[in-house]
Amino acid sequence: MLRNEPLEPAAWEGRPGPGGRDVLPRWSRQKVAAALLIAAAVAMALAALADHRVAARLRDHGIFADGVVADVDGGPSPAVVVQFEAADGRAVRARVADMRPDPAPHVGDAARVLYDPERPEGSARDARLPPPGDAEALLRGAAGAVLLLTGVAAWHGRLPWLVEPLPDAPDQDGRSRR
Repeated sequence: MLRNEPLEPAAWEGRPGPGGRDVLPRWSRQKVAAALLIAAAVAMALAALADHRVAARLRDHGIFADGVVADVDGGPSPAVVVQFEAADGRAVRARVADMRPDPAPHVGDAARVLYDPERPEGSARDARLPPPGDAEALLRGAAGAVLLLTGVAAWHGRLPWLVEPLPDAPDQDGRSRR
């Protein structure tokens, strides 16, 4: 019963979705949209807190080390694996996602990193970058605040455009589908 031509408006009567009754009432769509926005705001706040903690640890306790590029990953999220000796004498292989590409790193090149001595494998960054600050944390925190305010406004019904259905697009003859 697959057909390529659009259904007549009478065929949509009583069916959920476009042309029929709404699947969710408007107030429910508002609450779902608001809950998603608030959840995204919480996720942004947690990411901002993590960014702040990492920046503070590197700023207050970070140690510089000279190492060698052991691997270059040019995939979807390019990174460089740097091998260096930590302050306690152990050999460390750390993935450095923020390695500057100028000049392009190659296996065997010298690389200087800044790392947190408590977790050198997960905190190494390119030492040529400026000292870590709270800019990323502030940006994520601001984005989280915007999402939170938008979510609260949507929860209270102040943003009806957020959950209104899109107007029907006209079909090939220029007529509305309803």
